[in-house]
Amino acid sequence: MSLGWGSARLRKALIESAPVVGAKIFGNALPGSNPNSLRTGLKMLKRFKIGPKLMEWYPMSDYKRKDIEPYVSEQTESSWERTDVRARKGKTITRKGQGKKAKAKAKIATKSPTPAK
Repeated sequence: MSLGWGSARLRKALIESAPVVGAKIFGNALPGSNPNSLRTGLKMLKRFKIGPKLMEWYPMSDYKRKDIEPYVSEQTESSWERTDVRARKGKTITRKGQGKKAKAKAKIATKSPTPAK
């Protein structure tokens, strides 16, 4: 009794062509088409493209991005103000090599050595 597969050659042809047909339908890579296992980018190419949908939802407008002022929190603004006030008073953060120890070393280095007897 036959199950409708036909001859053995037809059965073999169907089994061999199944991956090819599946690759065409689903956009998969063919088995054995990447023997060195290099990245092909097929995953990214198969992804749903959202660019056209975004452009439909958010149409281009006449303003430019640089015209929009960035949001600054109140905490950040107050921090900037405190820094400005300290700078006007001359109490900014000391740079590396300008602290107490560096000034003391510089003072010692600038003193002339005492003459030897």
